[in-house]
Amino acid sequence: MSKNDKPKQLEDEEENGAAELTDTELAKDSNEDSPTLKEIREAIMGIKSQMATTIREELATFTKDLNQKLLDQASTLDTHEKAIADTQKRVSEVEASGMVTKKHCSKYSRATKASRKELPLPDNMPLQIQRAHRSLAQRPGPGTSPRSIIVNFLQFEVKEMVLRLAWKAKIMLNNKQVFFDHDYAFEVMEKRRTYKEIKRVLKEKGIRFQTPFTRIRIHWSDGPRTYADAEDAAEELRARGMVTSVSRAQPTATLEERIHTAFPWQQHGDPGGRETIETRVRHKLQEFRRGSDS
Repeated sequence: MSKNDKPKQLEDEEENGAAELTDTELAKDSNEDSPTLKEIREAIMGIKSQMATTIREELATFTKDLNQKLLDQASTLDTHEKAIADTQKRVSEVEASGMVTKKHCSKYSRATKASRKELPLPDNMPLQIQRAHRSLAQRPGPGTSPRSIIVNFLQFEVKEMVLRLAWKAKIMLNNKQVFFDHDYAFEVMEKRRTYKEIKRVLKEKGIRFQTPFTRIRIHWSDGPRTYADAEDAAEELRARGMVTSVSRAQPTATLEERIHTAFPWQQHGDPGGRETIETRVRHKLQEFRRGSDS
């Protein structure tokens, strides 16, 4: 029997001892791993809590963004609704003003037809009338002359040609003569109207004349002369033996006088004690000089 040979009973005892040792170590290791499982469970709970917080935050952000988008859409719808309402209002106004538009078109058509019919204009010449309307003066009473019709041409050359042809011809409309002239300011038109009687006398005598702006140029046999107002021209006509009813007009009121007439303000205080601007300025200069000398 060799030294390495062991009895069978001894081998069985060694195996049983190894098995007991392994179970003990496993039990010991199991006891040592118990805190690790607890930490894992706590970590899992923390992750769950963090995920729940993140989900709640993301859900709140999504809800906020969704509400903002809904508000924006509602605002856009309100804007579109107002735009539609404004458009419908304008359409209603246009439909309601259909008669006014027809009147304006009627004046436009009347001006075009009258120009084509009464003036020797080329057939292929476009008048290019932009608009035609009554003047903005006060509506005249019954039995008086109607307001002038203002015709706006696109091109200056066409307007000048129409005026030149109209001044050479005698245009009648409804058995009444129609006069063509530039669209001057009200003050200029008033000044030009003062030459009406003088022009009538000159036409009867067959004397040529022109009315450039607010003056009148008369072509006498001894040469043309220009007059600044109707009174000067009337005196010349009388000196040449022509009868005219134009008399010397009263001086035109200044702007300040017209304002005082339109708004009759009352002066408070002593009118005799009022100082003119020149007097007040003179007093101020004297005070300044005395202060400089001292």
